[in-house]
Amino acid sequence: DDKKLANLITWLPEQTFDLDARLDLARLAAVLPETLRIRQGTQVTSGQLQVTAGSRRGAEGMNWQGTIQAANLEAVNEGRRLVWGQPIFLTVAAQQSPQGPILNSLQCNSDFLKLHAAGTPEQLTGSATFDLTRLAEQLGELVDLGGVRLAGDGGAQFDWRRSDAGDFGAEGVFQLGDFRLAIPDRPPWTEESLTVTLTATGRTDLAADTQVETAMLRIDAGADWLQARLTQPVLDAGGGVWPVEVRAAGELARLTPRLGPWVPLDAWRPAGAFELFAEGTGSAAAVDVRQGRFSVASFQVQGPGGELR
Repeated sequence: DDKKLANLITWLPEQTFDLDARLDLARLAAVLPETLRIRQGTQVTSGQLQVTAGSRRGAEGMNWQGTIQAANLEAVNEGRRLVWGQPIFLTVAAQQSPQGPILNSLQCNSDFLKLHAAGTPEQLTGSATFDLTRLAEQLGELVDLGGVRLAGDGGAQFDWRRSDAGDFGAEGVFQLGDFRLAIPDRPPWTEESLTVTLTATGRTDLAADTQVETAMLRIDAGADWLQARLTQPVLDAGGGVWPVEVRAAGELARLTPRLGPWVPLDAWRPAGAFELFAEGTGSAAAVDVRQGRFSVASFQVQGPGGELR
């Protein structure tokens, strides 16, 4: 039950242990080709996934280390040799201290992702860069992606600060460039640039008592934008009600390609500048929109029956 699971999660980090597990990816692909969606005509000839973890008692408390590594992945497709030397290599090192847990290092190195994070409950920073184009190219040689095409690259940064009194501030930025998602029989979704920014302030004891005083999420995609912000402090971040105001503005013509991969709008081509405003509350149980407004200037739409203005 939940109580036993919570007790296990609390108990396990305090124990000393060593873990070493290895998985033969070639054998797994041969046993489960349909489940893993291995491309027809492709045979995985080698590859290994290794997981190691350890815990030791130090002078100030427990020390933890762990790695996840997939390496030497090779396959043959119609006589052509495919090699993916290091799909992923993830390492983590952390320790206890009188001030709380310390993340000494969290790193991920691969052909398509670089990630690093380190810090304490008082100050934690992280950054990442990724290449979706390279991921799709290399993964697509082994796995049948069903005609899905993916491209783009970008990065992310995160910063967390907390004072001795418990006041915190958090900032995160996610950036994506030259993005393209194409699904068969759907118009592609493309973005020359996309930026997501998140900020928050409040107070927390890193346990049950967390209050959020301000929070804002903003998405910028070229000249189009959407912003959601907290209008009042939330005294119980875990189970409280969040009062939110949402505003957005942009061009309808650019919304259609973004919805295209998910909603069949091929026959409809709207145009015009739009503005959106909504205010309400949200919680784990319900969403309540108290007021909203959506307006369009110079509206036009071209559909199967012609053009409407």
